[in-house]
Amino acid sequence: MNLTYRGFWGIVILAVLGLCPQLSFGQSKSDSLHKYFDDNGLSTRKNIISTNLLAPISGLVGLRYERALSHRLSIEVGVQKVMPFYFFELILPLSSYVRDFDPKGGIGLSVSPHIYFWDKAPEFHYMGPRYGYRHYNMVDASTLKVHDFTLEYGYNLFLSKYFMFCYGIGMGARHLRAYDAVALPSAPRIPTESFTTVFATWSIGLGVMF
Repeated sequence: MNLTYRGFWGIVILAVLGLCPQLSFGQSKSDSLHKYFDDNGLSTRKNIISTNLLAPISGLVGLRYERALSHRLSIEVGVQKVMPFYFFELILPLSSYVRDFDPKGGIGLSVSPHIYFWDKAPEFHYMGPRYGYRHYNMVDASTLKVHDFTLEYGYNLFLSKYFMFCYGIGMGARHLRAYDAVALPSAPRIPTESFTTVFATWSIGLGVMF
């Protein structure tokens, strides 16, 4: 992780955290009124399907599904498709770590429990650990496996009767392991590069609650 990358994320994190309290406090006072009157079932909805609008910057598209399990707890699972393009300077500087990083596709999966401390799940502020996995297929037939372990803070805010604004920011460790192409499918896959680095995540998305 170079100085420019840390500096960029430092500015972003400070700016976003400065806006969070204003956004959340302004919304919570009005949106929590559904506790006191007939809200057409709004308070009984327990599911959110959302997408991260920033993910395509790093060559990813996907969906997340969140389900409330209890008054304060929910579980979120996500699936991603790796696209054959990326802008590593902004979000995913893998080319700084892995030589010849040129993906042609792949898949990603994630799972995260959310503990809500402002209102009942899945509304408003939450924190929780997140595990993410991505498998990159390169144009030269090599592969890259990425494991992410982060602690995330986020919140879900109502934009309308059904639509949500979904935000998250986190910090954690990323483990990368690269494998060269092999001549035979049965040949053993020996990693050519393997290391762990600290990184930050940032997501802004839209969701549908039902």
